[in-house]
Amino acid sequence: MEENVLTTEELLNQLEAYKQSEKNLAEEKEFRELYPDVEIEDLPDEVSGHTDEGLPLAAAYALYERKQFMANKKADKVNLENAQKSPGNIKHDGTNDGTFTFEQIKKMSADEVRRNYDSIIASLEKKSK
Repeated sequence: MEENVLTTEELLNQLEAYKQSEKNLAEEKEFRELYPDVEIEDLPDEVSGHTDEGLPLAAAYALYERKQFMANKKADKVNLENAQKSPGNIKHDGTNDGTFTFEQIKKMSADEVRRNYDSIIASLEKKSK
């Protein structure tokens, strides 16, 4: 009769695998508590790359979110700088003589109002006379 005996190394490997699975479960639980609206299965590869390097799941995702935030912030800054250099909306219906109707003013974004402030004031003053 052959006994089913594990070597010390096999037992240590099994123990390590068990500890790793317990750690993974704890990290998943923490992640789900911190990010209840995010599916772990949908995480970008960048996050799993960081977890492969030993970073906890929630920390890897927080790092990913921060990088996304900083990239968006940089893009917003560049867009704002470009908008400030832009001559504005170049569409012309042939009716605008440098003045704006009240309806046109109401539809303007805050940036368009800033760029066209003097013309807007002149338009409103012209309409009130």
